[in-house]
Amino acid sequence: MKEGQGWESPREPYEVKAWISAMTGDGKLLLSHTEEPYFFTFGKSEVPKGLEMGIGTMAHEEKAVIYVTSQYLTESPLMPVVEGHEEVQFEVELVHFIQVRDMLGDGRLIKRRLRDGKGLVIFNITVVDIFCFILFSSLVCLLFSLLQYNSAILMPCSNHLKLLVVSYICIHLLYIY
Repeated sequence: MKEGQGWESPREPYEVKAWISAMTGDGKLLLSHTEEPYFFTFGKSEVPKGLEMGIGTMAHEEKAVIYVTSQYLTESPLMPVVEGHEEVQFEVELVHFIQVRDMLGDGRLIKRRLRDGKGLVIFNITVVDIFCFILFSSLVCLLFSLLQYNSAILMPCSNHLKLLVVSYICIHLLYIY
């Protein structure tokens, strides 16, 4: 319906503001928020599971229709359980979301973005990304060390070529992972 801006999408535990309305497949209005946008914390089951999954793919200011089957219409503060309908159609306009980060992964250190920064961010590093980078670096060092001491494997060649071969192997190992 309307394309969003930017590359970032909300995820747990982001704080989200969105205009949300819902209707059944036959056009019966179930929910209409017209006074102010609905505010919820992503990942806290404050909206039906299927709706949250759909919102998790949206960008800033995007407007979309999300079709949720009865299997994913879980009970939430937004709306009670909808019975007798196979599918509910949600119209969602993502007004704003605030990045909230669990910096250590255990709830002890939470960072909440107060205002968006300026400039271009190429990617958003998470704890998993950091672990993958450390794993990749460790594999490169380990394989490079093995090749240094066992030059019979690669015939005598430059260290740059050995590093290139090791990097190639590690990239393929990470791709499989």
